[in-house]
Amino acid sequence: MIRRQQRATNTRKSSGKDQDPLEDKFIKATNADLEESGLPSFEERQTFGHTPTTWMVVKISSDRMQAILECLTFGGDTTLTDQDVLKALREQYHITEGIDEVLVQELTTRALAQPTSEITGRHLIASGTPPVPGQDGRIEFAFEQRLAKRTRPAYGEIKTAFAADTLTSVVADDILGLQVTPGEELAQRIVATEGEAGCDIFGHTHLCPGEDPVLAIGPYVRESQNRFFAEILGYLCLIDDQLSIIPPFWISADKMEAFYVHFKQASTSITLRKEWIVDTLSAVGIRHGYNDDEISALSKKPLDPEKKKTLLIAQGTQPAPGVDTHIDYPFDYQKQAGKIMPDGSIDLRERNAVIGVKKDQSLGSVIPASDGVPGTNLYGEALPTTDGEEIVFKAGENVRSEGNPPQAFFSAIDGNVQISEETIHVKEVFVVSGNVDYETGNIDTPNDVQIEGNIRAGFTVKAGGSISVGGLVEAGATLSAHGDIIVAQGIVGEGTHVQAQGLISLGNVQTKFIQNATVLAKTDIEVGSYIFNSQVRSGGKIKVHAEGGERGGSIVGGETLASKAVHCRIIGSPSTSGTLIGISPDPEKSAQAEKLDKAINFCESNIVRLLRSMGLQTVDASRIKTILRQTPPTKQKVMLEIVRKLYELVETREKSITRRKDLEETLNRVLDQAEISIDDMLFAGVQISMGKSFLTTKQDDKGVTLFKTSDGIQIRPIAN
Repeated sequence: MIRRQQRATNTRKSSGKDQDPLEDKFIKATNADLEESGLPSFEERQTFGHTPTTWMVVKISSDRMQAILECLTFGGDTTLTDQDVLKALREQYHITEGIDEVLVQELTTRALAQPTSEITGRHLIASGTPPVPGQDGRIEFAFEQRLAKRTRPAYGEIKTAFAADTLTSVVADDILGLQVTPGEELAQRIVATEGEAGCDIFGHTHLCPGEDPVLAIGPYVRESQNRFFAEILGYLCLIDDQLSIIPPFWISADKMEAFYVHFKQASTSITLRKEWIVDTLSAVGIRHGYNDDEISALSKKPLDPEKKKTLLIAQGTQPAPGVDTHIDYPFDYQKQAGKIMPDGSIDLRERNAVIGVKKDQSLGSVIPASDGVPGTNLYGEALPTTDGEEIVFKAGENVRSEGNPPQAFFSAIDGNVQISEETIHVKEVFVVSGNVDYETGNIDTPNDVQIEGNIRAGFTVKAGGSISVGGLVEAGATLSAHGDIIVAQGIVGEGTHVQAQGLISLGNVQTKFIQNATVLAKTDIEVGSYIFNSQVRSGGKIKVHAEGGERGGSIVGGETLASKAVHCRIIGSPSTSGTLIGISPDPEKSAQAEKLDKAINFCESNIVRLLRSMGLQTVDASRIKTILRQTPPTKQKVMLEIVRKLYELVETREKSITRRKDLEETLNRVLDQAEISIDDMLFAGVQISMGKSFLTTKQDDKGVTLFKTSDGIQIRPIAN
């Protein structure tokens, strides 16, 4: 049966044609019987020799390094020799190397002794030669020789530091770095060896090389013949098997400043060369604004390896905007704040409020506008600029000009120079050599007023310019100026009213003290000593200096309100109640808001009235068109007028609401930035108001600032 089966199998293999299904079924059934009996299946057998009954089974290991003969039978053929077996191994199994010919001879002898039996077992008849593994490669880091014992550079921290937004953040921590120089060898790759080749039983050679080490190159590192070199001056960075160099420069976000950053070093500091610094600046794209002095200083001696330091190494050139047309005045026309004396009084001589000129005196020459000069950032990129604006200056009251447009100005009278925007005036100065009293009477003049003495009780001074008073403003006096009001001594007395409207100048008030009086200023109020029990209102800031003794710098009693800020030494007192201090919107803007509110209310009430007359509750364009179509011709004109007024009111209301919203946002922004600063003592019982928020202090506080948030008025320690 074995012969028939083997013959059928060989016939199928040699014919290359599909077998009869019945024969396939027979072979499968026979294979199953063979498997059950422990004998090899037909597919595993390899016939050789002269008859189909001669076969063997050889198993090849997966690595092709071993051949195991599991079964051999000569099928009764006693003419076979070991050479037939060897030939079968070479030709049918293609085994060419490592055959154990001695074992083959032994197995042949056993097969001839029992020619009809199967010789079974696991006989290693061929063995390959395994390769000798190569050695793994490695990286030798040359820079490690420079490191101090047990120190390692903080690679990640260095990288993070240079990415910070501010220079302060860059050097916030004590980071340890290792600086390397251009051309310095950083590492060497020792490549893996191939080992010695082996050979499998089919005669194929095999190698088992060692693994090559992984080291990628990052920015500013080059590799040449398995050696790694720094291309620039910088800090070594070794992260995730990547070797890179971090340039030692922090560059500001606006690309206008580059700082050399020296961190603490993991080794001794190196002496830098000027060309290293310059080449590295160029490598990172910095081409403009080199600071030669700092670069030279860096190249002279090493920096302390134990200390961090930053140096401005390069700086861009800021664009220079053109200068607007202006006048070259032969005098200092800028008004100065009067000097505060030790007793809190105002030295009017330092004020520069009066600029006296003679008739035909030159008031200045016009300097034409100039073109701007573009800037350049660190990378050589041009920064835009603006040209100066062409402005035409005009001759005002008592001033004559030359040229068209005017190129020079001259005074037409003896008087006092006043400059308002682009117009130059020369005004007569009203001078009172003594007091304002019954001898002078009340004063009402469009000019500046200079009063060398006091303003007595009950008298009034009105000026179209500024008012300066060398003495006191007594109880019951009234001062009103379109410019500034300067009182060298003080403002005192119930019924005293001082108002700087600021229609020509800034409208400041400056005085030694304010006591039991009402003072209003369009902008700032500056007091040399104290404010006591007064009504003080500023459209800008209020500052009380701490001169003039124990009361210096205090605000006690009354109401003191500013639009932007209040700064003083003391607010309130242990014995005086009723002190109110606060931040209130600019009176002008508050008046505008109130006017807009009235306009909105007016529009809304009249819109409702007109809608009712048309039988409507809301402004509905489609219904209004329907009403117009249905209106009799005799009433068309009246109805059209109603509709016109209605839409006019709606438009006015919407514009007013928009302006009111914008104004409210402006007032809120100012309020958010406003603060009240008290250098020394804020007493309990003081009422604080900021916008619509109110607070009464419950205890004494020292050195605090009050400010407003969405949660109301807050208190924090005063900034140093």
